[in-house]
Amino acid sequence: MKLIKLGLRIYIAISTVFGFLVGWILLAHSGKPTANNVAAEGAQAITSYKLDPLPPVPSLNDLVSGAPLKPLPAPQTFNVQPSSGFSPRFRSGGSR
Repeated sequence: MKLIKLGLRIYIAISTVFGFLVGWILLAHSGKPTANNVAAEGAQAITSYKLDPLPPVPSLNDLVSGAPLKPLPAPQTFNVQPSSGFSPRFRSGGSR
């Protein structure tokens, strides 16, 4: 029994190292996922979307002195679509 456990452990160790090395080689020789022009277009699209700047953070002196803080802008709201009411039930047929 000990010989079978030892053989199994050696087999698992060798196959793990072999699988890691094969994956490393495949990853090293694979091409880039996107071309440079596609990446540049995507970056341009991302930077063209502008967000409103955040208000400045009050300093510690402003907070301690008790000076009135500027009111915060209203939070951005999102429209949420109502769900269709579908809720799948998972029944495994196990104990009841």
